[in-house]
Amino acid sequence: MASLLKVVMLFIAYTTAVYAQDTKTQVNSPWYTEGLKLLDQKLNDKPIKKAGNSVILFLGDGMSLTTVTAARIFKGQREGKFGEEGQLSWESYPHTGLAKTYNIDYQVSL
Repeated sequence: MASLLKVVMLFIAYTTAVYAQDTKTQVNSPWYTEGLKLLDQKLNDKPIKKAGNSVILFLGDGMSLTTVTAARIFKGQREGKFGEEGQLSWESYPHTGLAKTYNIDYQVSL
């Protein structure tokens, strides 16, 4: 029983050390630092207090998260990058949202 406890404790110590090492690698990653910069920028944006005159609503039919991700990667690769760092035009809008719709009486909408 004591040897099993030692094995479990060694496993926990090893996995904790490996996780700590991965965290250091992540902090030095350019994607991580760019993400932190973008997050700070978005958190410091001031909300618009006055009422708007109109609303522009873009409806993208068939644009699931995976489809948008594939489009972003394709655009980035066409620009000679790896792909993930590409940005689609609407991703720079100050306010965006997602909505998922369902059909109640058919599997496929008609």
